[in-house]
Amino acid sequence: MGNTKVLVRDMGPGGLCYISNIKLPPEKDLILQFVGHLLGTEIKVRGYTVWAEEIDHNLHKYGVQFTIDDDEKAELFRILNQVQIKMRKNILFAEGSFVSVVPAAYFKIIKEDERGGG
Repeated sequence: MGNTKVLVRDMGPGGLCYISNIKLPPEKDLILQFVGHLLGTEIKVRGYTVWAEEIDHNLHKYGVQFTIDDDEKAELFRILNQVQIKMRKNILFAEGSFVSVVPAAYFKIIKEDERGGG
C-alpha cells in the first residue's frame, strides 16, 4: 500500500514497539514490514499490530507481533544479542538507524523533509 517512517522503541525476537504519526487499527489481517539497519546488516521483519495506544493527539504507539519463520527469528535474536553486548560496553552505541530526538520533533522533521523544507 505504501511506506512511511516510524520510530522503533524496542525490539525482541518476537515483536517490536513503534511510534507513528499514522493511526492504524490493531488487526491481524494488516501485515506490516519494518526495515532498518543494525551492525551493518539490513533488518527486515513482518508482523501485525496487536495493540495500539494514542500518546499524543498526532502520535500513536503500537505493539507488533512478528510473522517470521524460525530461521529469521534465530538470525534476529543473534543480531539483537550482539547489539545488547555492544551497548553494555559503549553507551553511545550507534551502529544502526538511530535518532536522538523526541518523537514529536522526529515527525516534524520528517514532515518538513517531505515538503522540501529540510
